[in-house]
Parts: sequence; structure tokens; C-alpha cells
Amino acid sequence: PISPIVVGTEQDPQHSEDLRMSFMKSDPEISLTFAKATFFCYIRNELHKITCPIDILYCTQDIIVPMEVIDFMRENIANCRTIKLDATGHYPQITNPAALVDAINQIIKESL
Repeated sequence: PISPIVVGTEQDPQHSEDLRMSFMKSDPEISLTFAKATFFCYIRNELHKITCPIDILYCTQDIIVPMEVIDFMRENIANCRTIKLDATGHYPQITNPAALVDAINQIIKESL
């Protein structure tokens, strides 16, 4: 099963089960459209055109978006800040939702 790998918390089977169930509940057409947009889209050569501030929230042990991708984006987007969450895997909303909410709230607070 892929869910324990992408969640990044093999020690907590409930996180994996939560992700598996969310996949099972997803509309297949929407999932297919999302997958095509995600995996067939190549915009690396466009990143330098981004002029607005960007905050990238990331986790450790993310096999979907490894640290090399985070570094590449930070280096190629002019006004980019990276924020490491206290969470693992690709789904911080599952593995540590409080850390995700705290980070988003901090970003909002700083922008006001």
C-alpha cells in the first residue's frame, strides 16, 4: 500500500488508514483531472516569472515533493520563503494538522 509511504508515518497506522479512506471517497474523475494537471504540467521554466510573495510549507520524509524540489523552487522564485512544518510525509493535514494550522495562521498574521 502506498498510503504509509506518502504519509511518512509508518509507525501510526491510523494516519495511513485516514489517507486511504480519503482516496476511496474521492471522485475518480476529479482525481484523474488532478493527476493529469499535476503530473503532465511542466512549469519549471516559468517560476522566475512569479512576482508575488510565496510561502512554501513543507514536511520531512515527503517522497512526493522531496527537499530537492523545495530547494529548486526557493532558488527559482524571487520572493519565496520556505517553512518547515513539524510534520512528516506529504499530508501534514493528516499527520499534524495543528502544525499546519499554526503555520498558516502565522503567515496570515504576518501579512496583516
